Amino acid sequence: MKDWSRIFRPAAASDAPEVSLPPWTGVARFGLFDDEYHACAHSVGLLDRSHRGLLELTGADRAKWLHNLTTNHIARLQPGQGNYAFALDAKGRVLFDMNVLVLVDAIWLDVDIRRLEHAKVHLGKYHITEDVELRDLTDDFLRLSLSGPKTPDILARFGESNALIAPLLQVISLTIDGANVACFRHDLCGVDTADLLVPTADAEHTFNALRACPEVTLCGYDAVNTHRIEAAIPWPGTEINDSVLPAETGQSHRAISYDKGCYLGQEIVERMRTRRSLARQLVLVRCDDGPVPAPRAKLQAQAQDTGYVTSACFSPKHQAPLALGYARPDASADGTPAEITWESGRTAGSVIQRPQPS
Repeated sequence: MKDWSRIFRPAAASDAPEVSLPPWTGVARFGLFDDEYHACAHSVGLLDRSHRGLLELTGADRAKWLHNLTTNHIARLQPGQGNYAFALDAKGRVLFDMNVLVLVDAIWLDVDIRRLEHAKVHLGKYHITEDVELRDLTDDFLRLSLSGPKTPDILARFGESNALIAPLLQVISLTIDGANVACFRHDLCGVDTADLLVPTADAEHTFNALRACPEVTLCGYDAVNTHRIEAAIPWPGTEINDSVLPAETGQSHRAISYDKGCYLGQEIVERMRTRRSLARQLVLVRCDDGPVPAPRAKLQAQAQDTGYVTSACFSPKHQAPLALGYARPDASADGTPAEITWESGRTAGSVIQRPQPS
């Protein structure tokens, strides 16, 4: 993986905290957290998204082949369109999630960098005689995002004013100071966001051109992560991993097609849908007071374990700690009291939001 720290790190203070998502290490905060959080909420944040990998599929059979290995409907996507999908194992558990981006002569798979090698091995295992070629393009692009309500103003400055009124994951091309950039809407943290794939040769120049816009604030991982917890959006490595089933993540409405026919893991997905039985589901808990819960803290009700915390933060929106995690269905309704305990702390609160029903 190409190291983009030479671009991002000099923009932060020498003692700026970092976040480590091996093999990627990024900046947690470039400046004040409040400024960066506010930029994403009210202006524009420029985000380092180089913890994402990019795989390319080419060949005449690419769409049909991928269609049989993912949960969403790939075969009917037209060039410029995209969707969100899971790759599952035979037991229906999530191996990795992806944004599927369809181009005229290829399909791009946008995946978390931590699952990149696993995705390559998994997909390669099911490549037999099909006319499909898989390439890793991660190092060919710098990944940036513009996040916030004034993002359309920035894109319009470079000749594109409709990116954020287009459907999610629709791919468009734009030019930023001479660089040909692939852009797609991806509201990754609950606010309007445009993901940008910038060719390596133009990376530093494009980064500087965007950063020079007066509305733009360089934002670290902490502010972005806080926004996405407030929006109850599950992310890979925390809420999405091979211990969960698709329906448990609350993302079936956007990740699963129930009319596409067979695919790897489909039998389990369909069984859960028809029986309407979940062992757990994603919940968001607002804490009444106390410290921010630790990851893997226990969710409890009446001294009985009901689930666990996956991510937590202090929320400026709620002026209270929030905990995202998994709970039993009988402990996941809005308003359900919850106690949270971990080795060094305890707090209490209630479920305030669940992701959109599957």
